Parts: sequence; C-alpha cells; structure tokens
Amino acid sequence: MISKKAVSVFHPSGIIKGKIHLYGSKSISNRALILNFLSGNKCTLYNISDGDDTKVLADALSNPERLVHNVKLAGTSGRFLTALFATGKGTQVIDAEEGLKKRPIQPLVNVLRQIGCSIDYIEEEGRFPIRLNEFEAQTTDEVTVPGNISSQFISALLLIAPTLPKGLNIIISDATVSRPYIDMTISMMEYFGIKILSDENSFTIAPQTYQPKELVIEGDWSSASYFFGIVAMAKEAEISISGLFENSWQGDAGIVQMAKSFGVETIFSEDLLTIKKSEDKEHKPYLELDFITFPDLFQTVAVMTGAHSMHGVFTGLDTLPLKETDRISALQEELTKCGIFLNKMPEKFSGKKGKTIYFMEGNFVLPGEETVFNTYSDHRMAMSIAMLGVIGKVYIADEDVVTKSYPTFWKDLETLGFIIGNPDDLTQIPH
Repeated sequence: MISKKAVSVFHPSGIIKGKIHLYGSKSISNRALILNFLSGNKCTLYNISDGDDTKVLADALSNPERLVHNVKLAGTSGRFLTALFATGKGTQVIDAEEGLKKRPIQPLVNVLRQIGCSIDYIEEEGRFPIRLNEFEAQTTDEVTVPGNISSQFISALLLIAPTLPKGLNIIISDATVSRPYIDMTISMMEYFGIKILSDENSFTIAPQTYQPKELVIEGDWSSASYFFGIVAMAKEAEISISGLFENSWQGDAGIVQMAKSFGVETIFSEDLLTIKKSEDKEHKPYLELDFITFPDLFQTVAVMTGAHSMHGVFTGLDTLPLKETDRISALQEELTKCGIFLNKMPEKFSGKKGKTIYFMEGNFVLPGEETVFNTYSDHRMAMSIAMLGVIGKVYIADEDVVTKSYPTFWKDLETLGFIIGNPDDLTQIPH
C-alpha cells in the first residue's frame, strides 16, 4: 500500500506557457541565517526560503537557549547548528528524525573536537542525536579536512572560523566535492565583512567580526531546474521565472548550460529569466556530464536524459548515496519503471582512472496508471519525476515531501496548466 498523500500530475496539452516566482535559495537562506545570527541579528534579509529546512534553522536560531533542537530531516541545518553551538555558550542537544540519523555527522564532530569542542553522542556513535557542551578553550588553529566529505561540513567550519579566539586555518586534503557550495559560503562571508586568505587547498581566517548587511536572496536554481526539464520534454514551451540572477552564487545555475543539450534556450532580461524550446529541437543521442560541482542537479538531468531515450555517461556522483536517500539506487529503481537503466560501470571499462562512472541507456516508455513512483522521502525525487507529467499522467507516492525545499511546487505547476490530483483509489495501486 502507498501513502494516502499520493498525487497525480498531468498536463493535458504538453504546451506550456506562463510565469512563476521562485522563493529564495535554501542554500543561500541557510547561510544568511547563520551570518545574521553571528552579526548580532542586525541584518535585513529579503526573499528568504519558505522551505521546511530553512524554517527549522530559523526556529533554532530564534531560540538558542532551548536545550533540545530537533532539526527533523534538515541536513544543512543540523550541520551548521552543530558547528555554531559547539563553539558557543551553554549546552544544546541536536536531535533529528530517522532519515537524518542515518546520514553522517562524525567527520564534522571529529574536526570540532580537534578545535577544542566537547561533543557527546547520545545514541549511536557518529550519528545524531548529539550533545554540544559549552566551548571552553580553542586547542588548535589548524585542521585538515578530507575534501571528499560533504561540502556542508567545510561550510560549517568556515562560517564559525572568524568567531574563534585564534581564527582557523582549514586545509583540504583531497579533491573537493560540491566546490560551488564552498565558494558560495566564502562569497557570502566576504559580503558580510570577513577577509579570507585562500588557495586551492586551504582557507585561512583570522579572528574577525561579521558586519550586518541587507541581502536580497536569489531564487533557488535547484528548484528552477525542474522547469528546464519540463521545457525540454514539452511539445512547446516558454516559461518566465523571476527571482534568479545571471551572476549567481549558486553552482546549480549550471543547469543553463546542461539544458542546451535538450534544446532549451535561456534568455536573461533585467528581472526575468525566460526558458523556451529552441528552434532546433534535435537532441543529441548521447550525453556525458560530471556532477562533482552540482550533485543536486543529477536527478533532474537523469530524468531528462531518460525521457529522451538518450545514452548518458555520468561521473561525480560520490555524495548521492549520502543524501536524503541513496539517490542513485532510488533513480535506478524508479527509472526502470520507464524502461531506463542506470548502471555502475566496472572500473576496467571506465577509461577514467579514479572516477566512478554510471551509464544510462534504454527506450523510454511512460508506464500506465497502475504504476506509482516512490519518493523515498526525498523532495528531489518527487519533483524530478513530476516533470514527466508534461508527457502523460504520472502518480507519485508522497506529495508533501516537496515542502522540504519548495512548498509551492504543486501550485506553481498548476499555474502552468498542470492538473494536480489526489485520486482516492491510489491507495489500491501497487508499487
């Protein structure tokens, strides 16, 4: 049996035209909230994200004296708060829901302990919940962090570095995943008055004071990516999106270049981004992409690739098994329902030493109404699969999961002519 919150998604014509506004980027909003807190709560923030993750973080920061903070499934919030409270006054407990408890926190805890933080695991070693005891003294001003861990760990350390009595020198030991998210953190810290000395493998930050600023938060490019996918699959399409900047802090703005392979043209004007089907609608039969700097786009692009029955060769997916779900296995399971297969290539066939390669192939066929796509409690799975509604009706197992990052997603689809339904008989449809 599937969730009673299942949803059906369908566009009756496949011809899309409309305009939407995107709320602020979750990634920028979460960093801005931490920076505001460290600036004495004297900043003015506009267009902040309305997603669950940002609300969880805002609630914790508005009640820092609370003993227990449950961050639910908000990985970024949990990691940022861990570094913030571990280097502050008082004692706090960071708890989480089961999905986040399965995701790692130990690499960040290990580094914070080196700095002098006192942190205890309450249940399982290396997992939430954790107890953050009052910070007494800094024991080192230099730490080494492996670059193949989540960029959120490195960003968490960067954000608190200027507040430490001795500052912090962060050395990255390996290739860095999701580098644009680290660059975003650095750019925002500099905007709020912090000087950072950096090279490819290290960041040196002296003790400094954050300066309060006003900030208009750009719309979320990860959220925008689903509309690029819809345009790519539609018969005809032109969508205008407000809230996005051409010169963006977000690495996921890379969807603009990726979408060209699917016949999507992007036009920036003063306050709007317009995406439409290009006159040349011929699609390449083959796509090769490295997602090391923008892993959150992989589900969008994988569904786009599958829907066009294109062959795909993908690398840079190392962090995906550690997200809200194992996003690689989830995509493998759900795309198989459409006749699309995503397989890990044996190293001897990869031809690219040191990189794990996945190969996509198959002939796309939208399954019948007896098939339901599962979300695995992952907002990006739901929104990526929903793009297929421009081709035909699809059923998705949990409509509420999108509130993590994009609460108005279904309403925005309706403004573009999609029919969003909650048929009663979905609870009788097998997986």
